[in-house]
Amino acid sequence: MKVLCCGDFHIRASAPRYRIDDYYAVQKEKIMWIMDLAYHEDCSLILQPGDFFDSHTVPNRVVADYVGLS
Repeated sequence: MKVLCCGDFHIRASAPRYRIDDYYAVQKEKIMWIMDLAYHEDCSLILQPGDFFDSHTVPNRVVADYVGLS
């Protein structure tokens, strides 16, 4: 069984200070890259033992964006 393990995502709605790129789009692309890697490597499981979101007050629209990813 192949397992892909990744660290803290800390997904958030707003860009951290000093980020000038489209941070929201970039973090979503990174998560999609992890999903694609798991698919192409035929991983049976993805472990993400750290913080998924940056805080417990992340907006519902952000949660909804990530719940539907596949």
